[in-house]
Amino acid sequence: MRRAVVFGVFLLAFASPAVAAAAGEPISVAVSRTTIPFEKTVHFTGAVSPAVGAAPVRAYLIEGDNAYLVGKGATRADGTYDIVGTIRKPGNYVTRAEVDAAGTIVESSPVGLAVLPSLTAHFDGTATLGGSLVLAGRLQPARAGTLRRTIGAGTSWVRVGPAGRFRIVLPATKPGLLTVKLTLAPAAGYAAKSTTRRRRIVLPYLARGSSGRSVRLLERMLRDRHYAIPRVDSLYGYDTVEAVWAFQKVYRLRRTGRVTPALWRLLGRVGAPAARVRRGNHIEVDKTRQILFEVRDGRVVNVLHVSTGATGNTPVGAWHVYSKVRGYNALAMYYSLFFRGAFAIHGYHSVPPFPASHGCVRIPIWAAYALFNRWTYGATVRVFP
Repeated sequence: MRRAVVFGVFLLAFASPAVAAAAGEPISVAVSRTTIPFEKTVHFTGAVSPAVGAAPVRAYLIEGDNAYLVGKGATRADGTYDIVGTIRKPGNYVTRAEVDAAGTIVESSPVGLAVLPSLTAHFDGTATLGGSLVLAGRLQPARAGTLRRTIGAGTSWVRVGPAGRFRIVLPATKPGLLTVKLTLAPAAGYAAKSTTRRRRIVLPYLARGSSGRSVRLLERMLRDRHYAIPRVDSLYGYDTVEAVWAFQKVYRLRRTGRVTPALWRLLGRVGAPAARVRRGNHIEVDKTRQILFEVRDGRVVNVLHVSTGATGNTPVGAWHVYSKVRGYNALAMYYSLFFRGAFAIHGYHSVPPFPASHGCVRIPIWAAYALFNRWTYGATVRVFP
């Protein structure tokens, strides 16, 4: 079998569509486009000269000494052809035609094709504040380049597996619209690609008995703003209710002990509350709001929910701790700091979100021991109306 291979002028890779044979060459080729989406098709068109009808024509990807078939067809009666090839890799492509019964093959000059990768992504998981979202997807082909993600001003690289699959875990720590942009820095022969995915992070309703990551986030946010809470444990127990009461009291909200979207939004905007007296070390008790501030160097370092005298008899003024009584006394007062007469700050089994004591400043049992040990004899206690 006789084989005649004819080469035209070598085209620069990834040039604009053009006929790949100079005038007088036995076979010409042009492509419908030079950048092809991954696994999509391109039309190879041209003509055999002199014209031969029904001549087999094939399109190949050329890599070194290897040729990979991507499409095939035949010439029309006038020698023209139009064959469709599926493109998976960038590189130089040629068409070859068998032009006579002896098996003579003519080959076009190469044309360079680039590949536009496929990049898909979707969100999995909960879109509730405190939960975790997963952005999963696939880059095809996996070797098409390096993938990075952008969230706000932050950018990081994405690990892509051998099959092109990736998985990004995104903690839902902020309410509102989460926008993730994926951008491909393309390898040689591939085109740039990007995609953006958005998911709204919703604000959950929480109450005593709730549990999970949203509760854990709530407890951490309260603690970070100096609201006393014994532990961050993902369980909305009575201690969490008391910390929420303290927050609601500071901002003069209804004392429900429950968390609504409005409370989440407020919690996200504010920091620790400010002291009434912004100097020195002291304890502040606000009878109207039913809260206690521990103040160090003029800054609030701890906020506690309290219950003062039911009749309003908790004495207003600046006082000093004159007696400290450990453990329980005969009146079930726990770790008491006496600041005037029989009036003390002490732990108690019942601390409702309203004035209910005989005149003392009740605090939760779990907070009493630590407060007792943080303040010495002579510590200032300021009680405000």
